[in-house]
Amino acid sequence: MHTYIKKDLLEKQRAYIWGMMCSKTASKVPAERNEKAAQKRAMIIEILADIDTLLTIANSPPTPASATQTKTPWDYQQEAAIQVQKENKENGGERVNLLSLDGGGIRGLVVIQMLSELEKKFGADLLSSFGWLGGTSTGAILALALSQGKSVAHCRSMYFRLKDELFCGERPYDGALLDSFLRSEFGEDTTLADITSKKVMVTTCLANVCPPQLKLLRNYQLQCSDVENSNLGFGSPKNVLVREAARCSSAAPTYFPPFDKKYVDGGLLANNPCPQLLTDVQLVNTSLRMAIGRADGTIVECSRAWSYCISAPFFRYSPNLSFAVELDETDDLKLINIMWGTKIGRADGTIVECSRAWSYCISAPFFRYSPNLSFAVELDETDDLKLINIMWGTKVYMNEESTSVGQLIDLLKSCAR
Repeated sequence: MHTYIKKDLLEKQRAYIWGMMCSKTASKVPAERNEKAAQKRAMIIEILADIDTLLTIANSPPTPASATQTKTPWDYQQEAAIQVQKENKENGGERVNLLSLDGGGIRGLVVIQMLSELEKKFGADLLSSFGWLGGTSTGAILALALSQGKSVAHCRSMYFRLKDELFCGERPYDGALLDSFLRSEFGEDTTLADITSKKVMVTTCLANVCPPQLKLLRNYQLQCSDVENSNLGFGSPKNVLVREAARCSSAAPTYFPPFDKKYVDGGLLANNPCPQLLTDVQLVNTSLRMAIGRADGTIVECSRAWSYCISAPFFRYSPNLSFAVELDETDDLKLINIMWGTKIGRADGTIVECSRAWSYCISAPFFRYSPNLSFAVELDETDDLKLINIMWGTKVYMNEESTSVGQLIDLLKSCAR
């Protein structure tokens, strides 16, 4: 998007939001806390609906970001993978699409906004195009909700209710409130085995061992014995409640207490669950081949996996020179600062590059969307104006990524036919 157009849009957006917030707040009558919260959520949804008209302010269509960039080796790989998928479709090949959702607390609203923008291009049945969902922390809550058939609009309302009900007072927040919230959303006795329309996987971290271990909670198993499944980390979906899976994955340290005194946020070890999701596809396919004894090695369930990865922005701590560690430095606090800033919670960088390379090795197109916002937003942000601004920023970002979004939508529609 041209700079002057973008600046004009942002200025008008801020003025518009501020005017809407002020006028609607002034007109509200005193009410109970819950009624006020409901009115506020309705107001925000109305603002987001009206704000779409601001995208028509520009006199000329935005210049897609990809149109002005020199092609990279990844671009050539992507084009080749897309061509293979088109040929595979023409030959009647089977395919499955993967959707991977990063962690990020209330920044899950960014993921929701991206899905909302894609729905406008594809249609309300966007999620029916994805057979596999994977999520970490806030992404796990979304993956589980979407796999239960909840709409993107419902998830947006759910997140505004979540921040109003849970982020009250000082950290750490009341774990009982989170338990109650997840129980109301996912049901008291619903297990992962009850989710049958999609394969879903969420991450958590077993923190009462040294070193901590990544654990994956799934609604599926391999085509092998219970003992073999257990040895490979595939527990029985019947033994895991959906609300507990969400609780395990979202127990962010210093924000909420561990679940069962041992499970914490999966983002500590896998904030981007795409590698784990790709691994599971390969394991499931291999177990299917072994189970039916296909000598030719044909993948039965899915011959090609389109890996589509969507991310909420994760603001990493960047240590300045005062925290630089010399080779002979033994200061534990400094080392922890470096580790936290460069490793824990990473969702981008080499994790994405490895997932991208893996996808291209199986001729699977790979799409990743992760807006770079102009300001940091905490995991427990409650300021409505900030949240609306990051959702607006996401709309602008997806508009700038129109070329990539168009490719994705075309592929998903061809898969649906």
